[in-house]
Amino acid sequence: MNEERLPLVPFLLCLLLVSGCASTVVNFAATEKPAYELAQISTIAVLDFSDFARSPGSGKAVASEITTRLKKSGKFHLVERGDLETVLREQALGLSGVIDEQSAAKVGGILGAQAVIVGEVISYETREVREKETETRSFKTGKWHYEKKKRFPWSKEEEQVKVYEEEERPVDVFYRHKTASVAANLRVVDTVTGEVLVSESRSSGFDERMPEDQSSGGFGWLGLFRVFGGSGREKIPPDGEILFRLTSGVASELAGTISPHPVLRTFHLMKGASKESKRGVEFAKAGLWDKALLEWERAAAAEPDDPAPHYNMGVAYEKLERMPDARASYEKALSLEPQNTSIQRALAAIPQTAETKECQPEAAKLFTVVKLTDDGTMYLDFGERDGAVVGLTIQLIGVEDVKHPVTGEVLGTEETDIALATIVKVFEKMSVLRLENMSRSPSPGEKLKVTRVVEKGAEPKAE
Repeated sequence: MNEERLPLVPFLLCLLLVSGCASTVVNFAATEKPAYELAQISTIAVLDFSDFARSPGSGKAVASEITTRLKKSGKFHLVERGDLETVLREQALGLSGVIDEQSAAKVGGILGAQAVIVGEVISYETREVREKETETRSFKTGKWHYEKKKRFPWSKEEEQVKVYEEEERPVDVFYRHKTASVAANLRVVDTVTGEVLVSESRSSGFDERMPEDQSSGGFGWLGLFRVFGGSGREKIPPDGEILFRLTSGVASELAGTISPHPVLRTFHLMKGASKESKRGVEFAKAGLWDKALLEWERAAAAEPDDPAPHYNMGVAYEKLERMPDARASYEKALSLEPQNTSIQRALAAIPQTAETKECQPEAAKLFTVVKLTDDGTMYLDFGERDGAVVGLTIQLIGVEDVKHPVTGEVLGTEETDIALATIVKVFEKMSVLRLENMSRSPSPGEKLKVTRVVEKGAEPKAE
């Protein structure tokens, strides 16, 4: 028997190459900034929305979900529902009857809220229809014949194979077609001026169609068997579950227009050319982002023209909520590979992601020198929670107020580079540093600013 198996070899080699070059997908939660920054609003009241005409209680359901998401964001103090009900009773108004801006502002002012959220549910319903279609399906006739076929795709040898004959017939197939929609308008009203600060609308829909014997209604015994797991196929959810999902989605989007909200970020890590880059990917897959970052920094130093470690460093910085560093790493990676769409998308998404205090000069955090030893070792309350990672080099900057010589008014601050420091040990609230290139010796108790991490041997970049 002489079979030609050579074509299988390049196929397997190609498969190995593709699997070896495949990217690794990682996901983590990030916080996205709201579309509207209500900086002057700290306390807010959420009134029940007006109901959709055919769905009593829909306004309360939407408002309740919005309230839950605003509470989770931590941006506002929410007026308690009991207090709302008391004031509305005193004002002879229903909880969902206060929809005009002037009445809303009045109630909010009584409750001590700077703003009130009102709105309307404009859709909240499900619909189901039974549809019939005539389809052509194949059926075995009970007849068969022999045909010659190759034993294997790559073989010249043939064998006799029994082939069952089929014929096509029209059959009637019945389907369950379910649709649903939830939509709402939201307005944020200033309780002092009665002005509408925000006006937004969101909607969400559901549309699914399945043969009756596969859907969750279970028309007939076969349907019941599949509902209880006999087939393992997807089922149409009940109405209550569908409306709850849609309501949650609409409420989440509406609340997200005025409050920070979580988003799931998905990245395709690049393996790169060096062993350090590949090790970094494995650490990231295990959730060890500090170790992954260290490996990618080594890879970037070893292979400066490889965009992979720079891009992966950007992902790690995003995970650690160090957005300026993430942006710088993405920009470096994009300069090395301008047509890479993954890098382009990651860089474009940075401005929409909420940045940490480190990214806001007016709220820059200062760290205190805890202890200084004679051998140049310093203890600083810059710990793991602040992004400290063993093996990295940081710039320490002294910050001093500049005061008016007569009035004593603070006119600004003056920053002075003190030293480069390599982190040799990290605790949750503290790190141990080895000082290098000191312009002067820092003092215990002194407040220092820590700039972004720089590569070893490189000049530190001013923030």
